[in-house]
Amino acid sequence: MQKTWPPIAFLLSLLLAAPNLYADANDGDLFGYDLGATYDEPDNKPLDDGRLVLLATRSPVKPSTIETVYVLATPVSRTIGKIAGETWFADGEDALVAYERFRAILREKYGDWESQERSDVHFQGSSMTSEEYSLGIQVSGPHRDNPPNSNGRPFQMVISLGYRPSTAAAADFEQLADQEVQQAAAGKFSEDDQRGL
Repeated sequence: MQKTWPPIAFLLSLLLAAPNLYADANDGDLFGYDLGATYDEPDNKPLDDGRLVLLATRSPVKPSTIETVYVLATPVSRTIGKIAGETWFADGEDALVAYERFRAILREKYGDWESQERSDVHFQGSSMTSEEYSLGIQVSGPHRDNPPNSNGRPFQMVISLGYRPSTAAAADFEQLADQEVQQAAAGKFSEDDQRGL
């Protein structure tokens, strides 16, 4: 005789899982990653290793149109301070169509956030801010500061989420990043390296 799972246990498991199923930018979540959480996918080498580390994620929850998702994290604990997804296009019109589609989705979902539009010859963007977070979408064409990607596609669309500047959460993240940079720098040289210097 096969034992069945009691309905009450199933309902409880759904209730416990629900916050993860419905997390979004209002909760500091984008593409399945949370601001302030530790990025702990093992053996992930940084793409850029400056004050903060840029990491390509391995398990994002994203629309198929988004090619790559990155997190910008602190150097030691890998605490996430920004999440971004990007896609490259060969054609500028295709890039603008995707930009307008995702911009409409974000405006509908986060319509109560403050919004601002920006554009110039090579760039078009929309940013939205809540009390804690800043969500942006932009499309940019080829120019000196934005060369084509390795596949030769020159038009880039990026959707990103970070802390709103001048908030306590943004200041806390910056303070943590500074502490970790100092911690990492202090650990770079052994006593033997510094002997007699």
